[in-house]
Amino acid sequence: MGLDFDWPLQPGDPRELSELPELRLWSLRADALNPWLPLVLDRSSGQLCRHVAMLLPHRFSRNEGIRFAPESLELWITHRFFLLDHWSNERGLNCRQGLAQMAAVLGFELDPSFWEPISRSAG
Repeated sequence: MGLDFDWPLQPGDPRELSELPELRLWSLRADALNPWLPLVLDRSSGQLCRHVAMLLPHRFSRNEGIRFAPESLELWITHRFFLLDHWSNERGLNCRQGLAQMAAVLGFELDPSFWEPISRSAG
Protein backbone atom coordinates (compact mmCIF):
# COMPACT_ATOMS: atom_id res chain seq x y z
CA MET A 1 0.00 0.00 0.00
CA GLY A 2 1.18 3.50 -0.66
CA LEU A 3 0.21 7.01 0.32
CA ASP A 4 0.84 9.84 -2.09
CA PHE A 5 0.18 13.46 -1.27
CA ASP A 6 -0.67 15.95 -3.99
CA TRP A 7 -0.22 19.16 -2.04
CA PRO A 8 0.33 22.41 -3.90
CA LEU A 9 3.29 24.46 -2.75
CA GLN A 10 3.93 28.05 -3.63
CA PRO A 11 6.76 28.50 -6.13
CA GLY A 12 10.02 28.74 -4.24
CA ASP A 13 8.65 27.10 -1.08
CA PRO A 14 11.63 25.00 0.07
CA ARG A 15 9.69 22.88 2.57
CA GLU A 16 9.44 19.12 2.34
CA LEU A 17 5.98 17.58 2.68
CA SER A 18 6.83 16.47 6.22
CA GLU A 19 7.32 20.14 7.13
CA LEU A 20 3.73 21.06 6.24
CA PRO A 21 1.62 21.20 9.41
CA GLU A 22 -1.60 20.18 7.65
CA LEU A 23 -0.06 17.04 6.18
CA ARG A 24 1.66 16.13 9.45
CA LEU A 25 -1.65 16.50 11.28
CA TRP A 26 -3.41 14.32 8.70
CA SER A 27 -0.64 11.71 9.01
CA LEU A 28 -0.79 11.73 12.81
CA ARG A 29 -4.53 11.18 12.70
CA ALA A 30 -4.26 8.42 10.10
CA ASP A 31 -1.58 6.74 12.21
CA ALA A 32 -3.65 7.02 15.40
CA LEU A 33 -6.78 5.59 13.79
CA ASN A 34 -4.91 2.90 11.84
CA PRO A 35 -1.96 1.80 13.99
CA TRP A 36 -1.35 -1.16 11.65
CA LEU A 37 -0.65 1.21 8.75
CA PRO A 38 3.16 0.91 8.97
CA LEU A 39 2.85 -2.86 8.53
CA VAL A 40 1.07 -2.56 5.19
CA LEU A 41 2.92 0.37 3.65
CA ASP A 42 5.26 -0.57 0.81
CA ARG A 43 8.74 -0.65 2.27
CA SER A 44 10.71 -1.02 -0.95
CA SER A 45 9.49 2.28 -2.40
CA GLY A 46 10.16 4.28 0.76
CA GLN A 47 6.50 4.60 1.78
CA LEU A 48 7.20 3.44 5.34
CA CYS A 49 10.07 5.90 5.81
CA ARG A 50 8.01 8.77 4.41
CA HIS A 51 5.11 7.92 6.70
CA VAL A 52 7.33 7.79 9.79
CA ALA A 53 8.97 11.06 8.71
CA MET A 54 5.53 12.66 8.98
CA LEU A 55 5.33 11.48 12.60
CA LEU A 56 8.84 11.85 14.03
CA PRO A 57 11.56 14.48 14.19
CA HIS A 58 14.17 13.85 11.52
CA ARG A 59 16.71 15.45 9.27
CA PHE A 60 17.55 14.75 5.67
CA SER A 61 21.04 14.19 4.37
CA ARG A 62 21.86 13.86 0.68
CA ASN A 63 24.36 11.12 1.55
CA GLU A 64 22.39 9.25 4.23
CA GLY A 65 18.76 10.01 3.37
CA ILE A 66 16.26 10.42 6.22
CA ARG A 67 17.85 10.30 9.66
CA PHE A 68 15.34 10.04 12.51
CA ALA A 69 16.04 11.41 15.98
CA PRO A 70 17.24 8.17 17.63
CA GLU A 71 15.32 8.55 20.89
CA SER A 72 12.10 9.38 19.06
CA LEU A 73 12.45 6.41 16.74
CA GLU A 74 13.20 4.07 19.65
CA LEU A 75 10.14 5.24 21.60
CA TRP A 76 7.83 5.16 18.57
CA ILE A 77 8.92 1.75 17.36
CA THR A 78 8.84 0.16 20.82
CA HIS A 79 5.34 1.54 21.36
CA ARG A 80 4.35 0.21 17.94
CA PHE A 81 5.80 -3.24 18.79
CA PHE A 82 3.71 -3.47 21.95
CA LEU A 83 0.58 -2.12 20.31
CA LEU A 84 0.68 -4.26 17.18
CA ASP A 85 1.80 -7.41 18.96
CA HIS A 86 -1.20 -7.10 21.28
CA TRP A 87 -3.54 -6.14 18.43
CA SER A 88 -2.46 -9.09 16.28
CA ASN A 89 -2.63 -11.59 19.17
CA GLU A 90 -6.22 -10.52 19.86
CA ARG A 91 -7.00 -11.48 16.25
CA GLY A 92 -5.11 -14.77 16.32
CA LEU A 93 -2.31 -13.39 14.18
CA ASN A 94 1.43 -13.13 14.65
CA CYS A 95 3.06 -10.05 13.15
CA ARG A 96 6.41 -10.19 14.94
CA GLN A 97 8.35 -11.00 11.78
CA GLY A 98 6.68 -8.10 9.98
CA LEU A 99 7.51 -5.82 12.91
CA ALA A 100 11.16 -6.87 12.79
CA GLN A 101 11.22 -6.16 9.03
CA MET A 102 9.56 -2.80 9.58
CA ALA A 103 12.17 -1.94 12.22
CA ALA A 104 15.04 -2.97 9.93
CA VAL A 105 13.81 -0.71 7.13
CA LEU A 106 13.89 2.18 9.60
CA GLY A 107 17.44 1.32 10.67
CA PHE A 108 16.40 -0.13 14.02
CA GLU A 109 17.90 -3.47 14.95
CA LEU A 110 15.54 -5.67 16.97
CA ASP A 111 17.26 -8.10 19.30
CA PRO A 112 15.37 -11.44 19.13
CA SER A 113 15.34 -11.57 22.95
CA PHE A 114 13.09 -8.47 22.95
CA TRP A 115 9.99 -10.68 22.82
CA GLU A 116 11.03 -13.14 25.57
CA PRO A 117 9.68 -11.21 28.62
CA ILE A 118 6.48 -10.44 26.72
CA SER A 119 5.98 -14.08 25.71
CA ARG A 120 6.62 -15.27 29.30
CA SER A 121 4.13 -12.83 30.80
CA ALA A 122 1.46 -13.74 28.24
CA GLY A 123 1.73 -17.47 29.00
